[in-house]
Amino acid sequence: DINGNVVDWQAHPFKFEFQVDGRAITYYPDHVRQLRDGTIELIEVKASLADLRKTGYLVKMLGMQEICRRMGWRFCIIYHAEIYGTHARVDNVEALFSRRFLKLTRSEQYDVQRFFSKNETASWGEMRDAVSPNDTVRGDAVIECMAALGRVTFDLDERVDAHTLLTILPPLPSHSAMRL
Repeated sequence: DINGNVVDWQAHPFKFEFQVDGRAITYYPDHVRQLRDGTIELIEVKASLADLRKTGYLVKMLGMQEICRRMGWRFCIIYHAEIYGTHARVDNVEALFSRRFLKLTRSEQYDVQRFFSKNETASWGEMRDAVSPNDTVRGDAVIECMAALGRVTFDLDERVDAHTLLTILPPLPSHSAMRL
């Protein structure tokens, strides 16, 4: 759930019941998420491609793909290796997740907003210097907090340094279209 392009997500949100060639099928998706552009993705997580070879499973996945197409949603099968990625991704996600509830001072809030109003992209070092010029550790924490809150994004598969490119994102909408 550390992805600036994801507005909302749920695990095991609901079930689908449908028929293929007269056979009743029940499906519980692993995840559903809404992206910033409004796209809704239904996600099935599998350990490997071999999991798709189970009897009847491919029919179920093809049925869900068609249902999603008709609903205007995207259906994705994601494998564990894609989720965990590189060692850098694991380290970055842990760092961001630990900063989700960092409390910013009023001065930091002002500096962050001023920085966002003047930039669409910037290096990690530029933003760190702008929001905490005398404390690099605190500056890193503020950027990690902004990434955890979906206000900046960067390549999670790369180790962070002063040259890491940040993309500044607009605030997330307060209401997700996928929740009732």
